[in-house]
Amino acid sequence: MANFADRFSLLRAFFKYTSPSSNFEKTISAADFAQKFGLKRRIIFSYEKGEIKPSFDVLIKSADYFCVSIDYLIGRSDDPEWAIHLPRAEKLFFNHPDTWTELIKLYKNDKATNPISLAPVFLRSYEYIREENFKTF
Repeated sequence: MANFADRFSLLRAFFKYTSPSSNFEKTISAADFAQKFGLKRRIIFSYEKGEIKPSFDVLIKSADYFCVSIDYLIGRSDDPEWAIHLPRAEKLFFNHPDTWTELIKLYKNDKATNPISLAPVFLRSYEYIREENFKTF
C-alpha cells in the first residue's frame, strides 16, 4: 500500500505548469513547495524519501494544495476525492484579486475538456502563471 512519501512524490512530479516566460513545462520545485508550506527544501526531500513523517499541519497543507483527501495522501484510500476537495481551491483562485478573467476562462476550459484528475494540476499551473506575471509588473 502507498504511504505519504510515495503519494507526495507522485503528486509533486505530476504537478507541472508551462512558464509564460520560457514556454517550457516545469515541475514545481521542492523550493517552491517548501516556500508555500513554510519549510526548508531539504525537509521536502526528506518527506519524499520517507526519512521523516510530516506534521498534521503539513498533511493538511499538502492535501489542500493537491486537492486530495488526507486519507489518500497517507495511503489509507486510493480515491483522492478531487471532486470534493477541488471547489474550495477553485473559490480561492477565482476570488483572488490578481486572478484575471482570461485565466479563469482558460482554467474552466481545461477542466471541462480533461479528466477531473488534471483539474488540480491546471488550477495550480494557472496560479503559478498568475504569480509569475504579477512579479513582472
